[in-house]
Amino acid sequence: MQDERRAALERGLPFEAEMRALRKDGQYRWFLVRYNPFRNEQGQVIRWYATGTDIDDRVKAEDRTRNENLALREQSDRDSMFEDIVGSSESLRKVLRQIAKIAPSDSTVLVLGETGTGKELIARAIHKRSGRAERAFIGVSCAAIPASLVSSDGDPHSPVDGKWWAHMGWIQHSAHIPPGRDGLFNLVKSIPQTLRYESGTVVAEGDFVILHGRFSGLGLPVNWIVADIVLVKDGIPVEHWDVIQDEATRESSKSGLPMFGEKFGG
Repeated sequence: MQDERRAALERGLPFEAEMRALRKDGQYRWFLVRYNPFRNEQGQVIRWYATGTDIDDRVKAEDRTRNENLALREQSDRDSMFEDIVGSSESLRKVLRQIAKIAPSDSTVLVLGETGTGKELIARAIHKRSGRAERAFIGVSCAAIPASLVSSDGDPHSPVDGKWWAHMGWIQHSAHIPPGRDGLFNLVKSIPQTLRYESGTVVAEGDFVILHGRFSGLGLPVNWIVADIVLVKDGIPVEHWDVIQDEATRESSKSGLPMFGEKFGG
């Protein structure tokens, strides 16, 4: 401010400036100060005259308006982020809070849910609030990919499988899956069409990813409750623990209650 005032005085032309000044009653207020030069007969500036107008109320009103506009703009941005998601239940509000929390990070997000529950809407909302919002969002329906385009046993030379399966001898701890990728692929290829998977919880902690879920439609007397724990190093799975337990039904449970209540994950 002082530099601008000094430069204006050196130009010798009338100017004005807004500044906070201490009034004689001891209060700081905003003033609009107008400077006018007084010149002698040779046109030289010999004196400056300054008049101050109290504009404190106007400045404070402008600040209030600016802050209100900013708050309204932020509210509008928050509302528009979820313009495609309609609902007011507490469970939906919880999901929206989680979206707002995770979107600014670079974490990988796994969205799980039954068909038609709006997984892509959630993914779009995350993308819209992320640092990649200016780039295109491309949704891919895996169910629409022809079976002929999917390799039955994976391709270790492809960019995806090559990275994921680069560690060919990854350690696997399972009573149901033989060691190595072939054991897992053979299991996947033998899965019956009636198989249904319900996700319970997905947790990522450091280099570990833990998936808890329920398999039904296996053709077995009882469903399976599964906890998969994968150790990932540099994007490559290096060790896998597979924990499978028969689901306790109401009849088999010692307490007389089903293992997860009437609904899995409830």
